[in-house]
Amino acid sequence: AESQYNAFLKKYGEENTAALITNAQALIDFRTAYDAAEAAAEDAKKQAAIDNVKSLIDAIGEVTEDNYADKLEPIEAAEDALDELRSTYGNEIDSEVSNLTALTDARAKYDEYAAKPAVTYGDINNDGNINASDALEALQHSVHLKTLEGDALTAADVTGEGDVNATDALNILQYSVKLIDHFLVEEQ
Repeated sequence: AESQYNAFLKKYGEENTAALITNAQALIDFRTAYDAAEAAAEDAKKQAAIDNVKSLIDAIGEVTEDNYADKLEPIEAAEDALDELRSTYGNEIDSEVSNLTALTDARAKYDEYAAKPAVTYGDINNDGNINASDALEALQHSVHLKTLEGDALTAADVTGEGDVNATDALNILQYSVKLIDHFLVEEQ
């Protein structure tokens, strides 16, 4: 009806159209109402997408050293939903995601914990303590009485020089008696 009305208007002009089509205002009113309904539906769809992203971010919760491995999936789900929201509505939509900093903080914490080594430097025998036994193992490795491999070798290289020598053994012993409070490799 609207396209026919517009064609008639174009062909016969506004004055003739108004005289001949008495219910034109109803068509105009319908178009206005229809456009308003379309805009409201789009606004509702946009708000639902924003609420979904905010909900996914809230579901992440606090990221700690103890739980960070379990947080990757919810972080990625929130990031994916945010990317989709941005691709649909542009980056300016970020201002409407009130908890966006919680997502960036969660990702930063996850990345920080994920970057940490899986071993505790100095705890060569992985017994949860750094003591003279660990220093002895490093020393034995340095003089080829024992061969350390894998995590034990990584934990023994407390100087971060890429090999294990008497200096590593000495540092581990010093740490165990509290003469030093950290290892050089932790500064790198």
